[in-house]
Amino acid sequence: MKRLLPSHIQKIYYPIDRRIYVERAIRTIHPEAVVLVEAEVWPNFLWLVQDWRIPVFLVNARLSERSYRAYRRFGFLFRAIFRSLTGVGCQNEADASRLRELDVGPRQSR
Repeated sequence: MKRLLPSHIQKIYYPIDRRIYVERAIRTIHPEAVVLVEAEVWPNFLWLVQDWRIPVFLVNARLSERSYRAYRRFGFLFRAIFRSLTGVGCQNEADASRLRELDVGPRQSR
């Protein structure tokens, strides 16, 4: 995978999702943007990049019916994180529909 990326783009793995580790990683890396693949929801990481105003994009997003029900049930925990995403790209319309119902992604006038 690394060979396919331009030299100025680095692929790294998440630190353990504890605030102290995440903050150390962000301070070290200084990302201009973050691209999440599929549906990686790491709350401490996402809260910190939101605090630092780092744009976050979710690509190749998918969301099973089971996960959808869980996120809907605990929406009060995830709603702010989901709304903070700068952009979202889904695998199919069913996933896109479930994510829209959860209010995932940037606010748009409707």
